Amino acid sequence: MKNKSKVIKIIIAAVVTVGIVLSVKYFFTAGEYTIKCTPAGETLIMGDNLFDNIGEYEEISYRLHHKNMWIFSSDATALKISYTADNYSKEKEKINSEYTFLPAPDYNEYEDSLITQNAFFMNDWEIKVTQFGDYEYPKLFRMIGFNDNKNEIVYLDFRDGDLDCISTSMQEFIDDYFGSSFKYN
Repeated sequence: MKNKSKVIKIIIAAVVTVGIVLSVKYFFTAGEYTIKCTPAGETLIMGDNLFDNIGEYEEISYRLHHKNMWIFSSDATALKISYTADNYSKEKEKINSEYTFLPAPDYNEYEDSLITQNAFFMNDWEIKVTQFGDYEYPKLFRMIGFNDNKNEIVYLDFRDGDLDCISTSMQEFIDDYFGSSFKYN
């Protein structure tokens, strides 16, 4: 009888241990995925209708990168648009007149970096952080990138309601949060 009760206790302990391990793995495992899809106004994070105002383009691609980090998650989108040289110049000029760009890195009252760089380069891309609307850096914001060599413009939108500061360079931030949704080469 004693052996039977020992075996039952061992089985119960093993089941509980496996359950705890699987629960911890489920809750603490980071997961991420990138979806390439057809752009649609409702899929943009910032909620504005870019598609009515992107001009005459050659090619367009849209990617959503979703990242799970336990109970926290982030969404990053990249809308990349290719233009002819003439149309690219017009669109770049239009964007520079319609958008206000962040004039300097942004910090909170504790001197934590909300945005570590307001403008920066990644290979052929010049990327600037925009300033408008209800942006709450770094929880919700947009960056716009210009590639003069390829006549391309990219809108990079980001949302993570739990992110309080950015402690890396913006290049590392893009690599980490946008994943394969924005390939800047």
